[in-house]
Amino acid sequence: MIRVLKSLQDVPKGLKSQSAVMKTKKLMSEGNSHDADNGIYAHASVKEALKLIYGSKCAYCECLIEAQADRRVDHYRPRHARDRGDAHPGYYWLTYEWSNLVLTCAACNNKKSNQFPVTGTRVVTPPRDVREWHPDSKRMRGEQPLLLNPEIDLPEEHLQFLPDGRIQALNNSQRGNKTIDICRLDREELDLTRKKLIDDFRDDLKKQLLILIDQYNRGFYKTPHEFHEAMILGFKTIVDKIRDAGQPARPFSRVGWYINHDPERFLLACIPAGEPREIVREALRRCGLAVSRQ
Repeated sequence: MIRVLKSLQDVPKGLKSQSAVMKTKKLMSEGNSHDADNGIYAHASVKEALKLIYGSKCAYCECLIEAQADRRVDHYRPRHARDRGDAHPGYYWLTYEWSNLVLTCAACNNKKSNQFPVTGTRVVTPPRDVREWHPDSKRMRGEQPLLLNPEIDLPEEHLQFLPDGRIQALNNSQRGNKTIDICRLDREELDLTRKKLIDDFRDDLKKQLLILIDQYNRGFYKTPHEFHEAMILGFKTIVDKIRDAGQPARPFSRVGWYINHDPERFLLACIPAGEPREIVREALRRCGLAVSRQ
């Protein structure tokens, strides 16, 4: 999960149409018994706008949602209560509210369902001022939701990744732990996909190291300068890919951020200690990656 920016003024046309206006009026008169129209809140214009905002990625797990049919419009605050016996009726008034809609994959959408635990004062009726419907309003923040909102929160303050692809709460953050639990961000397929991203870079470094050592042993380089130039040239393409993995538009870009900012743990730990690791460390450093001198 990464922070994204959404303009609340740039509302998709599907939420502003005459049909949407009429549906919203009906919603407010019917309350929690309203039969939500996903042709409104999941209108093609809404999906397209969210696709651009989230870069075709799930708001929660950051996987790339390639198929249009797999893109789900999720209500950050759920329309209905989690259980029938729950005293809270759900946030029905936010059914067609642009600030409450996020893009998710089917898996996160199903895992999350109607879960929305809070530690503050629950809002049980629609505030009169529609500005108070926004998740960053004083009224809504007063709920102190445990589920992170990628549009107003800083996920990096609550979540971190490990070199084996696993996710965990940063400093045992309560919100981090609960977000992982609600969306099952620790599900096996995600762990394996994130691990593969890291392992592929490790394998590329190992292969390039073997090529470099082989060429050195066969006398390809006459001077240390020639060796160092070949070292930089050989690893540059890999470093460029590593940098790209940390860009916000890339799937699992937060994992890519960790690879870029902690190459010692995420990359160099897999290289045999001693001279082989020093060669790779020096190459990465010379290519501009933030690797400390040992």
